[in-house]
Amino acid sequence: MRIIISIWVLLGFVLTGCAQKNKIEHLWDKEPSYWEAAQKTKVTLPVSKSVKNSSGNVIWTPQAFTERHDKGFQMNNKQLKVALWSDDNKQVLSLMKTDVWDRRFANTPILTLDEIKEALFDPNNTYNKEKTKGLDNGVSPRDGGWIKTPDGQLHMSYGWKAYDFPIQKPVGQAIFNLDDLKISEDALMGTLKCDDGTVSVEVKGKSGASAVFKYLTMMPENIVAVNVKAKGLTNPASLRLFRHQDITKANCKAVLREVDGRKTVVYEQFEGWDYAAHPEFGEAIEPPKTGHDDRFFWITQRMPAERTFPQGFEYVLMGLVTGSPYTIDIRKGKTADLGMMNEIYDNTPGYATEVTLPGKGETDFTLLLTVVTSNDGEDVLKIARESLRKAAAKNMDGLIAENADWYKDFYSKREQGRIFDGTAERAEKRIPNLFYSWVGMHSRESAPDPEMYEADAWYGPLDEDFTKSWHTLPCYNETYFTHYAVMNRLDMMDYQIKLPKFWLEATKRYAREVFGLEGAFGPPHGFQGPIKPDEVMRTNTVLDFCTEVPGQVLKCAWDAWDYGGNEEILTEYLYPPLREHAIFVSQYVTMGEDGKYHVIPSQSGEHFGFTYQYKYNKDNVAGVAMFKWILLKAAEAAEYLKQDLELAKQWRNVAAQMVDYHLVEGPSGSVFADAEGISSLGVPYNNATVAFPTAVADFINLDSDPKDKEIALNTARDVWGHRVNRQVFHLLGEDPDLLHIWWAGVFTYHMSKFGRKGWPPTIDEDITVPLDNPDTRWDAFFFEPERLINSRSGRIHLFPCVPINTTIGFNQMLARGGFEVSAEMIEGKTTYLKIHSRRDNVCQLMNPWPGQSVKIISDQSGKQVDFKLDKSNGECIVFKANKGISYSIKTN
Repeated sequence: MRIIISIWVLLGFVLTGCAQKNKIEHLWDKEPSYWEAAQKTKVTLPVSKSVKNSSGNVIWTPQAFTERHDKGFQMNNKQLKVALWSDDNKQVLSLMKTDVWDRRFANTPILTLDEIKEALFDPNNTYNKEKTKGLDNGVSPRDGGWIKTPDGQLHMSYGWKAYDFPIQKPVGQAIFNLDDLKISEDALMGTLKCDDGTVSVEVKGKSGASAVFKYLTMMPENIVAVNVKAKGLTNPASLRLFRHQDITKANCKAVLREVDGRKTVVYEQFEGWDYAAHPEFGEAIEPPKTGHDDRFFWITQRMPAERTFPQGFEYVLMGLVTGSPYTIDIRKGKTADLGMMNEIYDNTPGYATEVTLPGKGETDFTLLLTVVTSNDGEDVLKIARESLRKAAAKNMDGLIAENADWYKDFYSKREQGRIFDGTAERAEKRIPNLFYSWVGMHSRESAPDPEMYEADAWYGPLDEDFTKSWHTLPCYNETYFTHYAVMNRLDMMDYQIKLPKFWLEATKRYAREVFGLEGAFGPPHGFQGPIKPDEVMRTNTVLDFCTEVPGQVLKCAWDAWDYGGNEEILTEYLYPPLREHAIFVSQYVTMGEDGKYHVIPSQSGEHFGFTYQYKYNKDNVAGVAMFKWILLKAAEAAEYLKQDLELAKQWRNVAAQMVDYHLVEGPSGSVFADAEGISSLGVPYNNATVAFPTAVADFINLDSDPKDKEIALNTARDVWGHRVNRQVFHLLGEDPDLLHIWWAGVFTYHMSKFGRKGWPPTIDEDITVPLDNPDTRWDAFFFEPERLINSRSGRIHLFPCVPINTTIGFNQMLARGGFEVSAEMIEGKTTYLKIHSRRDNVCQLMNPWPGQSVKIISDQSGKQVDFKLDKSNGECIVFKANKGISYSIKTN
């Protein structure tokens, strides 16, 4: 009996060994997990001696982040911006929060479409006649486009030119003062641990004094913790919370001017704005208030009442120290004496609560901070105290462990959409980017939620209460985010997914009041504040009529549904606004004598404004593309949901009769014109609307007519546009050996890496990077994942734009129709393919092995699945996929 058992055991070992020996090793088997890599990854950077701006959370490389260190060492979470910097013997945290805003906004009655038409067809309107003649003669399109009405009024901008709101406000500063630790001229260095988010800074002072500061911004909650271990101190340590009195004033706008050779804040009124007619905006922001009890100390600030918070919006910055006794004092004086601000604030009143820790020699204490607002509840002091008590109970080690757990889970999620080339050290190289990849797109530094009245943009400065014209709000014509859906990072698009539904009632009102039409239109261009969404915030008479942008924003929600397969997004966030926009579009378009529907007026919002008698406002290429896209996607969604079926038929009929895009001849051949009668050649596009048929609307794709693809490629070659136009190449499978630089983040990374300098490039400069080594290839695949998997036509193309003999793999990228795809290519040949279906749907897959027979096996049943081979345009494998089932596809 024992002999028989031994034989079976021996046989088991042999079979196991054979199985392991015969097991195919894939690229992902050769690389560590992201969590394993993160535990080994640290980023050491200089700690800035000033804080100029809060931009910079998207770290493409440690080198790129180093170049931005003058903007503060960023330690943010989804709501808090926390920048660490130092000066003299002080270390400073400057804080902002996504919902801390002065939410007042001043709208003026916008011109209706009827009023615009009356003005532009007025024979006495010499102003618009002359501006249009300028375009005839080659004047830059950005020099005109405003409207002069018969009453002689020039309609340009609205209330945001007259006031310093709406605007995000600084929360305040936490300032650490250790007199014995006077910082040398050499920059301090901070070390970020990518597995728990801590930043450590070691400071050495005079007479052997030293200290180690360990900073932590919690990801699961709005707690900032700072542990200080110091020794050799001859003076007590102290810290303070500080907030300056807001520098803005009522009924004017703060502007930075050069006065007697020094930058000075001056206050100006916007000519043409009737301040007396708007007394509701005449309230100044009250000074901050300080307070404390036995343990807690704080600064509060209240914003004026407005429609979103009719009782006023309040926040508190509160602190608690553990590990040491301390005394608390209230201080008031000049900002120059209390705060760490730009010199323009020197004489501004400042308010502080100061904590002094008695004793000398060694000290070990932890400062806990939180920011609580009216969004969190009525009694902000009570909520803040409770939050800090809970944090203190966990202690510093417990908080760090909790943050590490958050990052462990986060890195695990980022395994979805991961790219592999079998290089063991590749994961560690990508961790600095992944560490901040929770950031919401376009906010760059946080992840605001519009439903919680939050907003943020990457150009929002810290420690300033007045700023550029657009008040730190994002513009929506820069939402080219399909590649993030492909990378399975739908969480980064959460703000854009929610935006159209959140603003739906306001955009329906906008359609009625401005256009006299049913349905919805908007948000029209951008800059919608974190406010109650009952009225669209207006920008100017050009941007408020951008016909392409509403569809562009809806595309984000569509991609989240189409690629992600989550029906809740379709029903709750997408279809309601998409339906209303389709109703609007079907009424807005007009039937021409050519039997086609036209989009008149329309214009490229940041480049061409309104022209006399709509001469150059007919059928802007992006407006036509996105109107057609809205109609077709609304019909597709209605048919899927089995509702509004008669409307769906109407929408498809209108879409089928939309006007063709206008063309002009360029050096490479036919290219898309901006609109009827106006060329796109030579235009310094910020966002090249001529690329929309390919890069946004997906109408020209890998499966399109070759003639259409050639026009799109000619346009990419001949028309300059540093953002969207450069995407066309890889989306159409062109230039697999080159990366065409196409947006600022990619530009910054590659210019630093490959030594190019200068921004912006000239119109004629085609900035490319050769993909001639594994590193540049990997970078290109990361920035342009649709080189690896492109499904914009509805058919899945694997590796459609990669160099010959490429070795690369990816895990759980998303394709249209709700499919997760994992695949591997070794030296140019596909060696692995698995598709997981997130919903019941028909999968269309271009045969990765053209000319060879394939088999599809259900991982659930182990049985082969029937399919058809469609050879109408290449070899397309078509099979029915069921929700929750994975399918392995391989050659016979």
